[in-house]
Amino acid sequence: MKRLILANSLLVMLLFLVSCLIKHDLDIKAAAAPAKIYIKQINGTVIKYTGQKIEPIVKTQLTATEAKPTVTKVEAKPVLPQAEPKKLPSIFKIDTANKENFRQQVLQQYELYRFYGTGPRNLSRIKKYSSFISQASHFVGYEAEIATGLIAIESMGLPNEVSSEDARGLMQILSVPKSCWEQTQKILHTTQLDLHNPRHNIFLGLVTLRHYTRKKDNDLLRGLVAYNFGPNRQSLMQADNFADFAVSQSNKEIKIYPFKVLAMVLMDKVQAKYGRALPYELGCEKIEVQDKKTSCQAKEKKYRLALSSIPLPGIDY
Repeated sequence: MKRLILANSLLVMLLFLVSCLIKHDLDIKAAAAPAKIYIKQINGTVIKYTGQKIEPIVKTQLTATEAKPTVTKVEAKPVLPQAEPKKLPSIFKIDTANKENFRQQVLQQYELYRFYGTGPRNLSRIKKYSSFISQASHFVGYEAEIATGLIAIESMGLPNEVSSEDARGLMQILSVPKSCWEQTQKILHTTQLDLHNPRHNIFLGLVTLRHYTRKKDNDLLRGLVAYNFGPNRQSLMQADNFADFAVSQSNKEIKIYPFKVLAMVLMDKVQAKYGRALPYELGCEKIEVQDKKTSCQAKEKKYRLALSSIPLPGIDY
């Protein structure tokens, strides 16, 4: 047994000595061989270098082409053509023969509301309902200023207003066609409409206005008259256009009503564009000093041109 243990120990020692001799021999060969170093030149070629010292690449080694800075070529973006002005929607019947006469009546009402301050005051009240107005206008396909102008004239922006005839809310709704009531219920997903709820009232009012306007051949002026004074007036039913709509002297307010609404539509557009309601008249005729009068007239002309450049629904488109 002792002999076996001694033999194993001698074998382990022998293997250890052999491994040490092999490692020593490899280290001597590695030290004798020079290091193999590879350098990539600037021009792209690769050379083998066997020396111990690596010389740095100096600028003189660069070729004329290589010495030029790299310039990234950026392709110029094509110049896009300017978009054409957005065309106004032609959803209303237009009376081109009486266009200027209608506009003049709108401007007269506009100046009254501006001069006495009732227009800007009413518009400021209505601002809080702008989200409801936008939603309802988008649904019926009208611009929001029509609803704003209608509310300004009907209720002055007072949601709890009740007239002597029991018309209620922002749109002063008294009675509407059954189809308009049911359609508004479906739109708002409700079985009960509250006329003092601004959202309900605005939706129902605009759906009703669209109904009457379509019945009147998409004539917005006659649609507004039907909305406010009822669609079954004999004179309104017989008229083929608003200019032929005849009223008695005692009922002349009926024919002015659409121009009142459009005057507030205009004021809403003007305030959005210029930040305030521009004057249409400055009272230049009352100024006696000629220089001041001339200056006033020039300013008045400038304002009138600005007001005349703003298109109105039912008159211009």
